[in-house]
Amino acid sequence: MDPLQGTCMNCPVCNKCIVCGYDWSRLFERIRISARYPAGATVIVEGEPLSGLIVDCTGAVKITITTATGKSVVLKVCRPGEVIGMADLLSDRISSIRCTTLFDSELSLIPWRDFEQAISGHADALKAVASYVALCVKSERERMREFVCPSVRTRINSFLRSLSPSIVTHTHPSTTVFVPFPYTNEQIAEIVGCTRESVSRLMSALEKTGTIERHGTLLKLAADFERRLGPN
Repeated sequence: MDPLQGTCMNCPVCNKCIVCGYDWSRLFERIRISARYPAGATVIVEGEPLSGLIVDCTGAVKITITTATGKSVVLKVCRPGEVIGMADLLSDRISSIRCTTLFDSELSLIPWRDFEQAISGHADALKAVASYVALCVKSERERMREFVCPSVRTRINSFLRSLSPSIVTHTHPSTTVFVPFPYTNEQIAEIVGCTRESVSRLMSALEKTGTIERHGTLLKLAADFERRLGPN
């Protein structure tokens, strides 16, 4: 873990993150603890106490849970601007998830007591926290639906749809869009819960139809990307 001297003031995901999206950047600049983590680093351990919120500044964080049978299941992949640990901190402050960086990532820790002091007395801040938790619950409910979906194609399509507009890096005049896509087929297989061979076959099929194109660590989405994928 390498400490950083970055700033929230020029963050590219500002106004998309609950921490910096409410004109509190200067306040959180003083209380956040930022560091860079290598790929594969464990950030939060399931069952252990949490000390604060984790903000994904760059990179991606894989969130997993352990089932009653001991199987590890990927709940979601957090991307820049997302906050990790909010629901657990608002309940018993014991982590119900395990978080591991998928790639080299920059993360910020906001100590819980400092966060409480920062939002106390601010009605808009409290409302934002409540809305964020509700959004997380909704997202997890949608993910649960995917777990029981027998169609691998549907699960892969949902993963591709989850590429947030907030990470779009370039828009071509023809309205095709390029998004960061450093995932390997093996990583996608773990995220959606299928075999690497299934991912390879279905991604190749999408490339043949021009729905997607891989360009190194970028993924080109066709102008009619949503229509080509079809309904979930």
